Formats: sequence, C-alpha cells, structure tokens
Amino acid sequence: MATLFGSYIRPILSVFAAIFVTNLAYTGIKTDMSLPYFIIAIGGAALHLLWQMCTWNPEDDADSIAKWKSNGNLGYIITAGVISGVYLPDLFKL
Repeated sequence: MATLFGSYIRPILSVFAAIFVTNLAYTGIKTDMSLPYFIIAIGGAALHLLWQMCTWNPEDDADSIAKWKSNGNLGYIITAGVISGVYLPDLFKL
C-alpha cells in the first residue's frame, strides 16, 4: 500500500477506515441491531482505527507490522459488539 499510495497513504487509509465504520453502522441499522452493537462494535472499531492512524509510523516496518497484527483485535471488538447486540439488547435501555 505504501508503494501504491506514496505520501498519501495516511489520508487514503483514513478514508478506507471511515468507509469501513460507516458500513458497520449501515449494517447495524439494516439488521435492527440494538444499542450495545453500536456502542461496542462501531465505537470500538472507530476508536481502534483512530488509534492506529494516530500512532502509526509508516517509515517503521516493525510498527507497520504491529499495527497490521492488531487488526485481529479489531475483529474481537466487532465480534463482541455483534454478540452483545444480539444477546444483550436491553443492556442500555433506559
């Protein structure tokens, strides 16, 4: 990606991250997910991707690999959001 996008890699990957989070929200709306899904899956994914973009050093190969490997944690966050959205729909109900 760094070779393909050059100096524009951070803005382009930020756009991809925003599209990904938007798609998660759209999917949650279309499937009538409950509030825990939106808080945990979407909020968690957004925070994780924001952390990646803010702390990533594209010049450091070790940091790039560590950020890439941390996407496994992103999968866990989304899975936790889906499970809580399905099985705990009344968790945040007032």
